[in-house]
Amino acid sequence: MPEIKETLEKAFYAGMGFISRSADAIQGVVKKLADEINLSEEEGRVFAEKLAKDTEEARKNFQVTIDNAVQKAMDAMGLAKKSDMDELKKKLDEMEKNLKKPE
Repeated sequence: MPEIKETLEKAFYAGMGFISRSADAIQGVVKKLADEINLSEEEGRVFAEKLAKDTEEARKNFQVTIDNAVQKAMDAMGLAKKSDMDELKKKLDEMEKNLKKPE
């Protein structure tokens, strides 16, 4: 199972890197565009802020998509979540504790 986790992590970080590079590229394009069409500094700033906001929203949407894909993959493979395992461990610990009590 560790290889599945590693593969999913790599896919996630690759997507995040793409989004991050896209933000940098967008800033460069905005500056070039602002220079070419003579946008005022304020117009360029507003345009850049809108693109930055849109990029952040895309990043959040990407995160949700990845989370959903991971959950579907885990469900399809019948894997338990860490919280499920923690809950089972707690119950087992309680049962073991009860079994050791003298009656």
